[in-house]
Amino acid sequence: MSSNMKIKFDQLQYQDDAVQSAIRIFEGQETRANNFTVLGQEMLGQIQTEIGTGNGQFISAANVLDNTKRVQLDNGISPVDSLNPGFPQFNIEMETGTGKTFVYFKTILELNKKYGFTKFVILVPSVAILEGVRKTYEITKDFFKSQYDGAVYNAFVYNSDRPNDVRNYAASSNIEIMIINIQKFNRDATKFKQPNEDLQGAAPVELVQQTNPILIIDEPQSTDNTDNAKAAIRELNPSLAFRYSATHRDKSYPLIYRLGPVEAYDQELVKQIVVSSIEADADGNEAYMRLISTDAKKQTAKLGVYKFKKGAAGEQAEITVKKGENIALKTKLSVYDEYGDVQDIDFTRDDDPNTQAVHFTTHESLTMASQNIQDENAKRLQIRNTIRNHLNKELYLNPRGIKVLSLFFIDEVAKYRASKDEDAELGEYGRWFEEEYERLIAEDTYKNLRDRDVPVREIHNGYFSVDKTGAFKNSKVDKFGNNKATKDDESTFETIMKNKEGLLTFYDEEKGNTSNANKLRFIWSHSALKEGWDNPNVFQIATLVETKDTITKRQKIGRGLRIAVNQDGQRVPGFDVNTLTVMANESYEKFATDLQKEYEDAGVEFGKFEDIIFTKIERTVMAEDGTESTRHLTVDESTQLVNELVDAGYISSNRKATSKLQEAVQRQTIELSDEFSDVKAEVLRISEHNMGRVPIKRDMPIKNVPAKLDLIKDPNFLDLWNHINKKTTYEIHFDEDQFVNLAVARLKQGSPISRVQYTTRMASIKQSNGGIIYDAEQGDGTRETVVKAEYDLSKFDILTYLQNETGLTRRIIARILNGAAERVTADFKINPVAYEEYVGDLLNELKENHIAENIVYKMTDEEWDAELFKSEPLRGVVEGDTPNMVSVDESKTPYEYVRYDSTIEKKFAEAANLDNNVKYFIKLPSWFKIGTPTRNYNPDWAVLKEVNGEKVMHFVAETKGTSESELARPERVRIQYGREHFKALGRAGVEIEYKVVQNEGQLE
Repeated sequence: MSSNMKIKFDQLQYQDDAVQSAIRIFEGQETRANNFTVLGQEMLGQIQTEIGTGNGQFISAANVLDNTKRVQLDNGISPVDSLNPGFPQFNIEMETGTGKTFVYFKTILELNKKYGFTKFVILVPSVAILEGVRKTYEITKDFFKSQYDGAVYNAFVYNSDRPNDVRNYAASSNIEIMIINIQKFNRDATKFKQPNEDLQGAAPVELVQQTNPILIIDEPQSTDNTDNAKAAIRELNPSLAFRYSATHRDKSYPLIYRLGPVEAYDQELVKQIVVSSIEADADGNEAYMRLISTDAKKQTAKLGVYKFKKGAAGEQAEITVKKGENIALKTKLSVYDEYGDVQDIDFTRDDDPNTQAVHFTTHESLTMASQNIQDENAKRLQIRNTIRNHLNKELYLNPRGIKVLSLFFIDEVAKYRASKDEDAELGEYGRWFEEEYERLIAEDTYKNLRDRDVPVREIHNGYFSVDKTGAFKNSKVDKFGNNKATKDDESTFETIMKNKEGLLTFYDEEKGNTSNANKLRFIWSHSALKEGWDNPNVFQIATLVETKDTITKRQKIGRGLRIAVNQDGQRVPGFDVNTLTVMANESYEKFATDLQKEYEDAGVEFGKFEDIIFTKIERTVMAEDGTESTRHLTVDESTQLVNELVDAGYISSNRKATSKLQEAVQRQTIELSDEFSDVKAEVLRISEHNMGRVPIKRDMPIKNVPAKLDLIKDPNFLDLWNHINKKTTYEIHFDEDQFVNLAVARLKQGSPISRVQYTTRMASIKQSNGGIIYDAEQGDGTRETVVKAEYDLSKFDILTYLQNETGLTRRIIARILNGAAERVTADFKINPVAYEEYVGDLLNELKENHIAENIVYKMTDEEWDAELFKSEPLRGVVEGDTPNMVSVDESKTPYEYVRYDSTIEKKFAEAANLDNNVKYFIKLPSWFKIGTPTRNYNPDWAVLKEVNGEKVMHFVAETKGTSESELARPERVRIQYGREHFKALGRAGVEIEYKVVQNEGQLE
């Protein structure tokens, strides 16, 4: 006989605080019932009557407002001045996964215990959330009965085919809870508002009205987000409403309790989030294309593509196109020639984003569902990494009695399996899953896992809607991403809810736990499970989508945020156990940024300094008799302190931290008035916790430094300047045969080009008062190749590409490629675009080296004019955190400062300034440029130095932080051109020595 575990419930302080915040609103309320007459059924021509029981509220609005203010102050929330018009409503904010449904059921029982209220209505926005509420009622009923002396209470889901449920609800003197979907009564045509014969002509809504119910509005941002919904709720004649959500969009109602994402994370009340990001190398060998969005107003489409990037096989980019534009020209990659031009663009129809499409002149149309080999590879890697992460978690958590679950979201059910028949043919995702699982589970690492021998077909299954034929079907969503539930969806929700305990229970033949749910460890679902359902032992979530992703990041992580439970049904707290890994096919930086935007779009304000923020500070006060005591800052004092920080520039007008406050926190010093000087440390502590990472931008004054007036009369300046100011021209002697032979030899050695790979990187996502931040693992991540790619080489014209990249003639390039044809062909097949890039870079390197070795400079009669020093003052920053000028002895340089571009240059200037052997030195200005075949070269320094106590030498120095041989090729080539330029001066009788040095002492 099966013995599935039962979830146990703890007394958690934060939940009790939420309950008491609601209870205290009624302080001063008398315990009294409100009786009325309920019409019964007509039986044998007679009218049966009963006395119904409703809620009686006998407390003034003024008392409710006073109670509200006290609750808010105690909870660190700025108090309101008034209540909302109509019946009172109160917002209660609880982060997903912290048990808000449990809290409001407990609140209902507490309200009955203390004030005698008996009639409650729970309003929900969807079937999924409704089933979640029903499940919570079922699994908590025994617990609550034990806590409330066997209290009799009944919860039922409104069904229009069972009107007598409503009659019983109104007539009963016990605690009655009606759970109803807003769609059941937000229109006049619904049965809830129509006269019913079973109710003697009364409408169900009329009976509910007489009970003056207390409303529990679950997810109000979705439940009463229309005028029709608000009007329908008012028709219930409620006495009061408590609104429960993780994110309240409508903030016009008083907030009386807040357990936001930051508080939940800080107190470890939910799992911490880790993102495993999968990013492919840009692969310009394939015409990757993804439709991101369309804009009917601008008549454009935004596409994800690869664009040409020097030094790489393309780069991922977004381009905006309109009718008639050529894709290959937009991307500068020849692989897109097959698309031709944009022929037409289809925009969103019927609020369905998947109706968007882009049509091309020479290629099939692009839709939201289009995918290519890279998309498939990324999804396969997501599946692989999810399985690997899952198995590793099992190694750690199974011995602690914790069953590990993973959840896959997909948007095409057929990609997983066509029907509920377990023998039905798997779709590609199902096949990939089984292949990857069997490969991984065979590794020695997992040989001792408890469920290693369970057949792979029995460890995964899907929770999808099923039509009348037994075939799986996709759940529908509206334009906002909300589920549009059907009867088929309702059966799916019921199934997954019933299996909750089974999913948490180990497969164990000895205990009789052998159901499908016990064996199941990997759950597949369409959008149906994005709300209303969660499971405390979901530790991995992966989303495999091809069309527009209607599941928000908050919805994804919400399925697994709850603290895990063991086989005894007990919570196992702590981040060492509770880590939720999201398998993302995007960077963790983007995931964190988008997650923060979702929070902000939902109304969460990170980093705001509210008037009440400093009421948490305790200060010591002295009584008249000399005794000391402590008290918190009052609301007025906190407000005064916030305003003081605004006036001082520490906080902006919109109550966010400024860079000045960021600096103050970093330096642990802040200027406050005498009134608050005793709480500086606490102000800094609270500010640091509350603010985000503010970029520090500091405007520093630019200093203009003119050259010395008598510069051209200075003998040392003239001595040095007259040695270096000569200009040159150059000639190039190019030996084609020598160059071709060298290039062929290099190509025959092979290339470092590899196949396209994918990189997996991990980062933990943390909620702070300042926003969502990520903490990335060290290292470059894990590199993997998914499949061997075969490219269509006819798309690539390497000869033309190399001609454009190098400037060499087609004849020379052809000689080189033919000379190493066998190796070139083999390497080209591996990664065509990357190989083109490699060969282009190689030929440019060889060409530049060849030119540098065969260039001849000759001195001309032209010179650089020293008067230019006077026409262009030296400009730079002297003070602050990032200066770029250093003060020097003005008798040794043209200016009283030397501007530097690096630490190496700064140290060189300081050393030259202190070296008595240096008679004069110049940081050569930007207009001192030596002509080269590539780009003009500007050397760093000219130095007049006494060597060995007698001989004065003239140097031109290039300062580098490493040896010349370790420099990048362009720098090495420019230095070679510079060296040849100064050699030409030497041949003409000008004594000057050119050196590449790391410090001034090397000039000798």
